[in-house]
Amino acid sequence: MARSQLRTAAQRAPSVLTAGVLVTAALLSSACGGTDDGRPERPRIEAAAPVDECAAAAERLAQGWEFQTIVDFEPPDGKPTDALQPECAPTTPCSFYFNYDAALSPVDPPSPTCDLGPGVVTELNQPTGQPLAYEIPEPRCGESRHAYHQQGKNVAICVSPTTGRQGWGATLAITLNANPKNSGQALEAYDASDWDGIALWARLGEQPSNRAMLLSAKDPFTALPPVSSDMDPYCSTADGVADAKKCDPFGLALLLEPQWRFVKVPFALMQQKGYGTPSPLGRLDAAQLVALELGFSAGDWDVWIDDISLYREPR
Repeated sequence: MARSQLRTAAQRAPSVLTAGVLVTAALLSSACGGTDDGRPERPRIEAAAPVDECAAAAERLAQGWEFQTIVDFEPPDGKPTDALQPECAPTTPCSFYFNYDAALSPVDPPSPTCDLGPGVVTELNQPTGQPLAYEIPEPRCGESRHAYHQQGKNVAICVSPTTGRQGWGATLAITLNANPKNSGQALEAYDASDWDGIALWARLGEQPSNRAMLLSAKDPFTALPPVSSDMDPYCSTADGVADAKKCDPFGLALLLEPQWRFVKVPFALMQQKGYGTPSPLGRLDAAQLVALELGFSAGDWDVWIDDISLYREPR
């Protein structure tokens, strides 16, 4: 798509544009010799609060930032909003899948679930495989009226008594395809190499919630290959596979605030967590994006996510 077309798409959805955001990242580092301080902390990005996020959005548009919407969570014309399933933008075809650890902890025979006492159950506002969008209590910047709302209690909070491992939590997966469904073309990875990274808006809800959400991006070296690829799987997603052989996508942790914040996640800052199969490239291959994932760890969650897009800063 030509740049002029992309800019036109961005102007049609000004709510995804923002400005005045200070982005900080703690990069992973390694050392030879010395004491072992444990696994390095995952890099994090936190958005500082500008004076006016909505005015900042308009300013960034004026500065020449470009955006390509992946999903804005607004209902298509004529569709009901009480059980809205988000639809991807025509410029960035994709599909959604929501998955979570339904048991309170990993299944650990002979006990079918972890017992935390009477009345302790996992409660989520959406079932497996049906990601929903909800009406925002107060429209963001007077324009965006719907957003993804992840709300849950006691998500995978138990710990296995035999392995000592906690449940993995919940994930919203967004599978990216260069070709839209029903197009008659084989699905293949999406080329985002002309973009700088992923941008989104996010805030915490009113209920108690974890604060650090993980945004990950997968390429053929950190996920099963796309349908049209003849590449052998470089890593595994099968249950029971040793951690060292599992897929370890590139990503960053986002620290959320009670107010709406715009956050940019540069592809260049995304790193693997270090537990699974390392990519032979040593970096994310943005030319072959397979999927994006929003990861929610074990515990309680109340978070709003809106206007996920590719972004490009002025050159």
